[in-house]
Amino acid sequence: MNKKYHNDANYDCPATALADTVPGKCICKPPHDESPFPVHERLIEVKEGSQAIGDFLTWCCEEGMWLAKYPKKHDALSHDTLRPVPNSITDLIAEFYEIDLKELENEKLEILDQVGKARDASTL
Repeated sequence: MNKKYHNDANYDCPATALADTVPGKCICKPPHDESPFPVHERLIEVKEGSQAIGDFLTWCCEEGMWLAKYPKKHDALSHDTLRPVPNSITDLIAEFYEIDLKELENEKLEILDQVGKARDASTL
């Protein structure tokens, strides 16, 4: 993985895109030597591939195709029976790219908190 950090010239902080009240300014807390939002960083890294996978899986569903798998435990009744994969497309892609959706939600809440604090500070 080729990580970009806040001190890189071409770094786009994930929080900056959400900070419409402070355009172009990173609202992350120092130190800026590592990203405070690693899951969002990972999303940026896998965006192109994950979008293609998601589009393909959506197309499959629209065409009446579904993902299925054999049960892990084979018994006489389920030996040759495929079962639909119950996971959503989002869950499958997150699992494939090793993205923790709970941690992603925590980061989103932190970003929103920081945006709110930046907005409050700019109105004083």
